[in-house]
Amino acid sequence: MPNMILGTYEFPWNPDRWDPPELELAYANELTYESYAHYDWGFYIIGQEKLLEWNWMKLDQYNAFRVKFLAGAIIPWVPGNGYVYQVKILRCTGDYAEVIGVLQDGEPTKARRENVKMLLLITDYEAVS
Repeated sequence: MPNMILGTYEFPWNPDRWDPPELELAYANELTYESYAHYDWGFYIIGQEKLLEWNWMKLDQYNAFRVKFLAGAIIPWVPGNGYVYQVKILRCTGDYAEVIGVLQDGEPTKARRENVKMLLLITDYEAVS
């Protein structure tokens, strides 16, 4: 899968866990005096919230996400599934961790973010042509 893009920022690596956008059914069931009522509004993607999670990431990537979160704008998200989603970042959190040692890629580290979570609200979408 190609690296995801959020706004103009291409992820150095994709989330460790995430919930891909898929059609979901909007419905409700209510009990009545003698039976029940079932309401069905069809399938939807707009309005869904999608959680992206990383075990850890470098500060540069986290800071790029925080800048977009703090801007509060609706921006494009390209997860690589053939669609471009317009999203608003509702949450962007991660624990600050000072690490002494060397990462797997050989770079010395000073700090990173761990348990990073970013929550996206889908406001629109279209197929990539």
